[in-house]
Amino acid sequence: MSDWTKPIFTTGIAAHIIGVQPKTLINYENWGLFVPDRSHTGRRLYSRSDVYEILAIRHLLEARKLTINGIKFALELIHAGIEQGVDLRESILTEEIKLEIEGRIP
Repeated sequence: MSDWTKPIFTTGIAAHIIGVQPKTLINYENWGLFVPDRSHTGRRLYSRSDVYEILAIRHLLEARKLTINGIKFALELIHAGIEQGVDLRESILTEEIKLEIEGRIP
């Protein structure tokens, strides 16, 4: 498992990095947009890769005004691309957002 995919951030830390409240991450999970890893004690854990995926979800919701179903479809396309070796998550985000987030990741 690479550092990119290793689940290391708790909900609070991931929310801080992304710039949202922890409840937002739980809402994304409840809406079926994202499923975080779980620790052996059941705590939600997020990787750097997860952070970028959640940022893409947030961008699609807020900036692109996609519906939940639209985002689910976009995520299916993104995941199909990942299986083929093409990661589209970062291409959705602006350079400004990427730089801002990189400054928050420990």
